[in-house]
Amino acid sequence: MGFETFLSLLVYMSITATTPGPNNILALSSVINYGYRESKRLILGIYAGFASIMILCGFGCHLLIEILPNMLEFLKILGVGYVLYLAYKVAISKPQGLESQNENLGFFNAFFLQFVNVKIILYAITIHISFVLPYYQSYFYTGTFVLLSIVVGFMGIFLWIIAGVALKAFLTKHYKIANFTMAALLVLSAVQILLG
Repeated sequence: MGFETFLSLLVYMSITATTPGPNNILALSSVINYGYRESKRLILGIYAGFASIMILCGFGCHLLIEILPNMLEFLKILGVGYVLYLAYKVAISKPQGLESQNENLGFFNAFFLQFVNVKIILYAITIHISFVLPYYQSYFYTGTFVLLSIVVGFMGIFLWIIAGVALKAFLTKHYKIANFTMAALLVLSAVQILLG
């Protein structure tokens, strides 16, 4: 892989990792509504699920290429349903002090979201089909690029978490607008999954 191709890969990874998607919006919403400390389980669930998908897609890319046409439609429908469920949960949530029944989505919901999150599945497959496999077929290089994709993905989510922490006071005061905006972004993510 030449330097220009590697640079293209980094640009693709960075843009995809920082654009709005279910993970980034969910992390931002959780930090705004519950604070960073209460959101740690959800964030760890996102990270663990994201890393799992990167590993599975990285090392299973040849197999996924063969079965992807059959899996993709099922994953799209499942993913859209789950993202719409998350949009609903975000839209009705209130900052922690305003409702005692308020429930953070937690580790397992965030973890399992990754397995229906078509954006990151396609992100991982695109990395390996377009940037890795044409140049390297060894498990060492696959592992290296899996690790790189995990690091860049974590950094993207972390940027949204920082934004949530920095804007928490403002957005808590205007939580209805913030939550409906984030829910609308999740709905747009669901539409993009259907149209993608």
